[in-house]
Amino acid sequence: MRPELTRAAIQQDVARRLRAVSALMAEFDLGAILALAIGAPSQAGWLHYLAAAELYDGAAFVILEPRRPDPLIVVSPEDAAEAIQATGATRRVEALASTDGAIKRVIEIIGSLVGNRRRIGVLGAGSQWSWRDHVEVTRTLPGLTLVDITAAANALRMVKSPVEVAIMQELGRLLDQGLTLFEQEARPGRLAWEVAGEIEGFLRGRGCFWGTSKYSFDHRPYLYPAPLDRRLSADDAMVYEFVYSGPPGYWYILSSLYSFRPLADGVARRLRATEQAIRETARVAVPGSTRADLARAADRVFTDWGMTIVGRHTVDCHPIGTDINDGPGDVPPEWTLRENMTLAIHPATMLEGECGYFLCDVFLVRPEGAVALSPRRSFYRHLDGAAGSP
Repeated sequence: MRPELTRAAIQQDVARRLRAVSALMAEFDLGAILALAIGAPSQAGWLHYLAAAELYDGAAFVILEPRRPDPLIVVSPEDAAEAIQATGATRRVEALASTDGAIKRVIEIIGSLVGNRRRIGVLGAGSQWSWRDHVEVTRTLPGLTLVDITAAANALRMVKSPVEVAIMQELGRLLDQGLTLFEQEARPGRLAWEVAGEIEGFLRGRGCFWGTSKYSFDHRPYLYPAPLDRRLSADDAMVYEFVYSGPPGYWYILSSLYSFRPLADGVARRLRATEQAIRETARVAVPGSTRADLARAADRVFTDWGMTIVGRHTVDCHPIGTDINDGPGDVPPEWTLRENMTLAIHPATMLEGECGYFLCDVFLVRPEGAVALSPRRSFYRHLDGAAGSP
């Protein structure tokens, strides 16, 4: 049964996450846990996960203290605190005018917490954490050891609760509506960025603050925002993609291939092979499978179609949720799936001529095979070829 996405339900789920992450203090012998979120696309994941809050600017330090059920958030600039208090699951927010002031306040708090233990866990070390922050903390608190517990915490947040799955299903439905709107608005002669702007306005009006949409017009798997003067052509066979987050901060990737005319035989074959590769990848995406297993499954499909494989343009899947990558940005081949992980699946097999389509949806890992979280079941739509107004 799908849970109701009420504020109370989300707050209860955040409390569950906090208990799980806070338990790492005992496991790693820590006096506190410190995470950093940055007001930039896909760098606020720990704030999303630990407080269900959004950060539009600046930096927020999330401090988990022993024997406290809710985190303390120290944020800069001061007006960023309003958004956190309005959207978040904690009211314990301190606002500072500058990032330097926020770091100094964090150091003061940490110093009062660690006592004789002199160890704190750090989330996001090597990515969000700058070397300057690291030096400032260790210089001011000599003898303090910063323990990177990101991998252990990622193992927790990569497995989604029913509430988190429902959040991502809602976003998948919303992005599918955006693609349907694209199908209605895309016409030969229209500026590609103008069409994308209308769709992005629709999404932002429904709470999708961060994200972008991108195109590929050349049968290659690389997607970019369209040049300002690029008009849609009746000859286009284009991939249109969303990479967006919605409330409360979860990310989703969804794309499809479109054309105004019937697809040429070679294009149609690549499309059918890619769709089959997605289905086969999802079929083998069960607990215990590795990323290498998924890559081999996709490659077998293209080989069976008689296509020449020349490499990979990215990874075939990655965990997604409170960040675009809920975990390492480039998961290794031996990375192993667990039940209720959410994966962006986009077979990355590169074909002869650097051809390929970045077709993607987000799937939930289940014992019987991964299931899509959006209602989109086909990755191709034929569009009305009527000429648009320049």
